This record gives sequence, C-alpha cells and structure tokens, in this order.
Amino acid sequence: MKKMQNRDVFLQKIRDFLLLNTYPSSYLVLGMITSQRFNLSEIDAKLRPTLFHIQFLINPRVVSFIRSLPELRQKLAKSSNLEEEVTSGVVRGPINWGKTISLRLTQGSLQMPIYSTKIRNKTFELPHNKLLVFLLNALNKLLIETKIELDEIDNTDVLANESLKFKDYITFSSYQVKKTLQSPYLENVMAPQVINQKLLDVVESSRNEHYVNLSELYRFYEFMIIQKDEGTLEESIIQSYLERIKEEDLMEMAVAVNIILSINSQLPTVIRKYGLFSSNSDYLITWELPKGNLSLSLYNLPPFIDSTVYKSLLDKLGVTLKMRMPDISLSWEGHDGSKWVHFVEVKYTNASSEYFRASLYKVMGYVKDFEDWYSRETVAPKITLVISSGLKRAVNDGEIYVIEYADNESIRKMTEDILNGLPS
Repeated sequence: MKKMQNRDVFLQKIRDFLLLNTYPSSYLVLGMITSQRFNLSEIDAKLRPTLFHIQFLINPRVVSFIRSLPELRQKLAKSSNLEEEVTSGVVRGPINWGKTISLRLTQGSLQMPIYSTKIRNKTFELPHNKLLVFLLNALNKLLIETKIELDEIDNTDVLANESLKFKDYITFSSYQVKKTLQSPYLENVMAPQVINQKLLDVVESSRNEHYVNLSELYRFYEFMIIQKDEGTLEESIIQSYLERIKEEDLMEMAVAVNIILSINSQLPTVIRKYGLFSSNSDYLITWELPKGNLSLSLYNLPPFIDSTVYKSLLDKLGVTLKMRMPDISLSWEGHDGSKWVHFVEVKYTNASSEYFRASLYKVMGYVKDFEDWYSRETVAPKITLVISSGLKRAVNDGEIYVIEYADNESIRKMTEDILNGLPS
C-alpha cells in the first residue's frame, strides 16, 4: 500500500502557489488563522525592524537553507585553472620545454636546473560562492543582533517555552553559519558589495539545487531586509501560519490549489479574481466568463444555496448549513440566472480505513441533501472525494468520483468535465 502523503508535499504545493500569486507584492491573504488583512501600522514602529528580522529568520526558505549547510559544505561549487609554475625542485605537472629552455638560457650555467610547468589548481572564487558568502555574512549579522535582543527577554513570561525554542534555533543557526564561513575553501572568497542580476543569472543556471535556491533566498532577503517590503512580510507571516496547520487542513488547501491550477491552465486568458483562503470569504477565486462566473470557495457554500432537502430536519436538530457543507465548492452563476454547484470533499486518510468508509457515506448524504443544486448539463460527477492514498485506480459511478491526492490526471478530467458543461 502506498504511504500517506507527507505534510511537506501539501506545504510545498501551497507555498509554490502563494509564491506565484502573491510574491512579492500582491495581496492574496491566507485566512486560515485570520481573515483580516495584515496591517503593519498596528505594530509599534520601534518593533518593526525586529519583526522583519525575525520573520526572515523563521521563514521556511531560511530554515531550509540553514539545515542544508552541512551538505552544502561538502558540495561547494569549484572550478580549476592552469597556472604556470617555475621550479628547481619537485616538478608538478607537464613541463613546458619551450619556456624551460628559454629560462635556462637566461639563467646561466651556475644555477640549479629550472623547469616551467603548468599545474591545475582548484578555485572556489566563483559567483556561486560569492553569493553564498554574501548571504552567510548577512545572516550572521542578523543572528548576532537577534541573539542580543533575545537575551533581554524575561523567560518568566507565558512565552518562555516558545522563546527558549527560538533561542535554540538561533544558536543552532549561528553555529552552522559560522562553521560554513570558516571553511578553508571559502576563506579567500570575497563577497561583492552589491549583488547584480548578472551574478544571479549565473547562480540560477547551476546544476546544484542548493545554489539555485540561493538566488531565490537572496531575492527574499532583498525584499525583507533591504527594502522592508510589507507585502513580503505579510507573505512570510502567512507561511509561518502554515507550519501550524494540521495535515487534513493543509491537504484541503492543497487540493483547492490543484483544482485552481488545473482550471487556470484550461482558461489561460480568462480574467480571474482572488479572495481569501477563509470561511469568511465568499470565494477563493472567481473566473469571469462571457456568460457568467465560475467560483471556487473553501469552507463555504455559494451564497445562492439557502435550502437543502434535509434543511428542516437538520435545523430542528441544531445542525446548521455551515456545519454540513463540503470542504470545497465549485459554483456557477450565469447571467441568465442559472446556478449550480460541484462539491469536493477532502479526507486525509487511506482507502482501507474506517474513516474513509464513513467519509464515503457522508458524501452519499451530500448527493441527496443538495440534489436541487447540481448541474444537469454536465457529465461531471456531483461530488469528488479526494483521499491521501490507497486506491488502485480512480472510481467514478456518475454521481461520485473517488480519487487520490496525487492523481493529477483525474483532477484534470474532473475539471475538464465541469468546464465542458458550461454554456458555450
């Protein structure tokens, strides 16, 4: 049986999406923790530089870089060049006899015989390592400043444990950064005063993934530390929220991203508007089509659904509409008054679990309860159930589609069927 998807898979999917759609200056805000827009003006002006510094240091890009330093030290970029050596001792490398004879003729006969040779020397003085040393120096400076600030924190407060964990991270990071800077291979590498685009282009073309990531890390440093860009600070805070979200919520968000990307690829020229990853938002994204709008909502029903088959019974039992809605809604509102919805339910489970079977019955209940709101103009199933693992193949009975998270082909098929049902 295939393993359950690792949370890092979901995090990467969401981060990549946020990077493409928000980095560095637009305003798609992830509202899982807060649906309010980040407002820097609410923070004491004296604390803002510290906020930028700390958010930079705890950002996943920087944490990943710090953790990669031991491996990077073993894989530093290097090149080699031929240098001429004139010696009367041990001969290293091939002898250049033409130059050797010429030197001996000018030497006279009383000296030891000399040789002109060409030797190959390794050099680490490359753009890749210049950028690395620049970032290591910058990080070292930030870590020293942050450690001074942390030493002033009173550990008797309620945040003592979190403060201690952060101090441990700063100590570990300082050790790794200093150890890398002390590498004998980097001691002669001079960091440039200014990083230009030409240097970044060279680094980005590297076949070493560690160096490719360096160029992105520099851009993040530039926006956060040099420019103090508020949009980038907002994006960093969002990512720190992601680290605290449980796997099922992350999977729901990652599935929403997969669906968005699939539809975007099929509607490349259509105007789209982004909202919030939040139950307080009517939509996460809306595609504005000639005959109406297609919207995707996360943790929310489309506004036009005000009643269902079992609404009366469930209201009497205190089960509100919000409490019995699927995770993701893809809804259509046509200019002709047409309205319909397709649901996606996401469960972080495998196909052999009791939780999966309970989820399947839950989805069957959605089919009946919302039966007045499904499209009759499409071959797309009414509800798609996405699980983490354990299926031999996707299953489609016409009303319910059951697929795995990593099954991009089935996601594509589901979105194609939905789009094919839209008025042409």
